[in-house]
Amino acid sequence: MMISMEDGHVASTIAGLASLLPGSFKDWAIFLTLLGIALPCLWAVYSLTLHPLAKFPGPKWAAISQVFYCRMSMSGKIHLQLEELHRQYGDVVRIAPNELSFATASAWKDIYNTTGSGTFIKSTFYKVANFEASDIIGESDINEHARMRRLWAFGFSAKALIAHEELEQRYVDLLINQIQKFGSSPQGMNVVDWFNYLTFDIIGELVFGESFGATEKGTSAFWISVILGNMQAGAIIDVLRRFGMVLGFKKVFELLPFEKIKDMNRHTQVTREMAARRLARPKDDSRTDFLSAMLENAGQGVISTEEVAAQGQNLVIAGSETTATTLSAATYFILKHPEVYAKMRDEIRSRFKDYSEITSSSVGQLPYFHAVLNETMRLYPPVPFGPPRISPGAYVDGHYVPKKTEVSVHAWTTNRDARYFSDPTKFDPERWLDPNMDDKSAFFPFLLGPRVCLGRNLAFIELRLVLAKVHFMFDCELINKDVDLERESLNYILWQKPDINVRFVPRQT
Repeated sequence: MMISMEDGHVASTIAGLASLLPGSFKDWAIFLTLLGIALPCLWAVYSLTLHPLAKFPGPKWAAISQVFYCRMSMSGKIHLQLEELHRQYGDVVRIAPNELSFATASAWKDIYNTTGSGTFIKSTFYKVANFEASDIIGESDINEHARMRRLWAFGFSAKALIAHEELEQRYVDLLINQIQKFGSSPQGMNVVDWFNYLTFDIIGELVFGESFGATEKGTSAFWISVILGNMQAGAIIDVLRRFGMVLGFKKVFELLPFEKIKDMNRHTQVTREMAARRLARPKDDSRTDFLSAMLENAGQGVISTEEVAAQGQNLVIAGSETTATTLSAATYFILKHPEVYAKMRDEIRSRFKDYSEITSSSVGQLPYFHAVLNETMRLYPPVPFGPPRISPGAYVDGHYVPKKTEVSVHAWTTNRDARYFSDPTKFDPERWLDPNMDDKSAFFPFLLGPRVCLGRNLAFIELRLVLAKVHFMFDCELINKDVDLERESLNYILWQKPDINVRFVPRQT
């Protein structure tokens, strides 16, 4: 067999390289050990000096490894730790090898208010659901997200929201009845629980056409308990994502025997069953919900059971816990500040002479009431971080951010920045009544741009009805006066809040 000169050259090259490799097992062990030491060292040097993000300030450990961020995430105190990092390093901080956190008003607009080829698409942070179909919250493809948004927007239109208010009024009235039964007891009521019951019931009926029954029973349903009882799971999944383990982990995850994992698998199945029941409902059913409006405008057969389940689960979570958080936080802040409470309560009671007069539109005319809501969302944002996005290769706040870099804005920090808000840690609703007081350009509790929260108007309807009706009917007192919501809360994407126990005494007319 003939061997060409070229073949001979290749063979000699391979032989030369092979001669450099260890010959014995002992030599291999030494070689691999040294390689195991050298590679991380080389990576560290590269990350700190040659990496495209090396010019950005931040902790050295954050630049080298995902471990730094993961420790913050798992601590539940990431909102406070990121605030401290921004105070130490400035408006932009490198918080992971390929990730930047911003804390300026212009960064909000540069990252989230973009379209077309300049769009900062969603990162893999959202790819954690157990469904085969994608959903409107997690979908990163611009065109597919636009399709989903057009479909679901029918359910959030002005016409649909007017139709939904009767349902919301009914559930708020049910909560008022429960407060009349239990609210005046010495231990009061934990409003963190009760506001969750209410908002999950409302959004459950609007999305799936059926309530969870939590407000009526005064106890959490299975579907709700799995979500609220596994908040740390969101942080765990994000940690796994950062090490490229999510997809494989999810397959193994479903097979593990642990009770909480079984509950989460069952939760997925229950969600599919709820979606199937909703789609099987007769067309002439008189009840109105999001799907009714969508199917009426877009036609039958435009959405599968799996997509309803995937979309529905995320819409229920996003449309309930965040609203309940704002209700709980507003209650906490006003009862911690008696002068604010008295002023808001007086505004409500002077505007309405009868309970039946309270509607979303009529409460919308109360300026101090809405100042309280804005100040609540400033100091305790329902979502304290800006959702992660992927840079297309663009400028953010004057800094060029290389393509494929993960970026976000830390709302907790921008909302407490003295450049935008005077006396930033003070709960002061008055700042929202004076257009010349403070710079509101850094305040985006519902995001902005093409991904602005679809349910923001629905959230305001619930916030208005609940707080106006409660404080029209009852005088309130915080029982556990030493509770510190801002310092005792844990953040695992959503808030894990301490109990806020309130005694409700029927007002004396």
